Amino acid sequence: MKHAALLFFCLLLIHPARAQNYPYQSDVLWVTTPDHSNWLYNLNEEASVTVSLYEYGILQDGIEISYSTGPEMMPADKSGSVTVKDGKAVIAVGSMSEPGFRDCKLRVELGGQEYRHHIKVGFEPEKLKPYTQMPEDFSRFWENAKEEASKCPMTVEKVFVPEYSSDLVDCYLVKLQVHKKDRYVYGYLTVPKKEGKFPAVFSPPGAGIKPMNPLKDIFYAE
Repeated sequence: MKHAALLFFCLLLIHPARAQNYPYQSDVLWVTTPDHSNWLYNLNEEASVTVSLYEYGILQDGIEISYSTGPEMMPADKSGSVTVKDGKAVIAVGSMSEPGFRDCKLRVELGGQEYRHHIKVGFEPEKLKPYTQMPEDFSRFWENAKEEASKCPMTVEKVFVPEYSSDLVDCYLVKLQVHKKDRYVYGYLTVPKKEGKFPAVFSPPGAGIKPMNPLKDIFYAE
């Protein structure tokens, strides 16, 4: 009986903890639509967005939405408020004479609680150029770094991993010695079994400590 009571108590502790792992979902849904075929505009073209707001799935009307717009990562250059009419409100986001992005930050209060939303529109972002200039000593630094790294032979260990392999791909766990002796980089290599040449896809795991496996990217090889 004591064991059953202890098990029940543990389950009560685990249940809310598992529930908290699900992503937070708001009861308010913002729907923003640009006056364009997409979120990209030409230079000097005026951009605007239509905003609708749903609470518990009900389209809101007659509410006031505050907004601010400005260049990305810079102070806002325009702010104001609009009232939703017939379920919609139009906000002028502005324009840019140089390539970049403009932010549009939205805020509304419903039932005594504040809700926020944030969108961006781009103006010929493909023409953006690096802001940071190449340091004068970078080439010397880079050549010195390559020379230092070349003193350490690259050793490669490759182990076949059957649990991640299939009739379409072979998977290997690869261990590389790089830069310095006894310094290693690990990764999974998935190789299509089909004959021919294929592009290589590099997928770094990202920051943080987490299990490493190729399952989320193996479809590239398949």
